[in-house]
Amino acid sequence: MGRKLLNATTESGQNTLGMYYIQDDEIYGKSGNHNGSYAWISKHTGSGQNYYSNNTNQTGYTIKKADSYLRVRFTATGDHGSNWRAGSFLLQYTTNNWSNTTNIGGFGLTMYNGPHHNYGNSGCYERIWLHGSSVGTVYKFGIADSTNSNGNTHTYNNVNAGSDSNDGTQNNYGQVYCMNIRVEEIEAAEVSQFSSQNTFASGG
Repeated sequence: MGRKLLNATTESGQNTLGMYYIQDDEIYGKSGNHNGSYAWISKHTGSGQNYYSNNTNQTGYTIKKADSYLRVRFTATGDHGSNWRAGSFLLQYTTNNWSNTTNIGGFGLTMYNGPHHNYGNSGCYERIWLHGSSVGTVYKFGIADSTNSNGNTHTYNNVNAGSDSNDGTQNNYGQVYCMNIRVEEIEAAEVSQFSSQNTFASGG
């Protein structure tokens, strides 16, 4: 039996002020939106909450220091069966419990292997920015997707070469921890040491 790591918040020492982590061992899938129109990904197996949507019950991360930076990283997989598929993921956040959202960034997935079955593809995105929020502000995070209407990725957080059905059927490969969101709050002094050639945007 796998275990979930959900809404995990930790206090860290030195230059990392805190960390927030979301990971679910259930299977997720496409939102049904296509061609640049984004919506929250769906949960396809298991009971309980969709931890990657606009979930108002999400714990979120609480800002510890006003002049710090946020470093956000997320990974995801897009599975499918035969021929080609394409889709993209978009990470978003809110500071008012989903009344409004701000785009952080994301990546696209493309896969092609002629008429043969495929394992799909995966990606990872990371961004660091000066958040500009006051102490006590709560950030919540979610993942949206948009697929190609002619050939779309179906099942997420799973690796299955046999089919691309949208039922979220698990397999025996054990790849059920393929999606996660990790958030770190970092002291400004640490960020300045990364590289003098980096530029960092304010806000989302």
